[in-house]
Amino acid sequence: NFQPPVSGEEIMKTFNLKPSKEIGIIKDTIKEAILDGKIPNQHEAAYKLMLQKGKSLGLTTVEKV
Repeated sequence: NFQPPVSGEEIMKTFNLKPSKEIGIIKDTIKEAILDGKIPNQHEAAYKLMLQKGKSLGLTTVEKV
């Protein structure tokens, strides 16, 4: 059972989301990119892709305090 290096919880915190379809879309995008060899199975690469995909879905990040 493959688990991407970015968790759903981390996605929710980053974009201030409750459980939603956007989280699944982002997780699937990361999973497919890793399995297709487009990004390495590492947190930094997955996090960058998460930010890109979130932006393309119209999400905004929460400012870190």
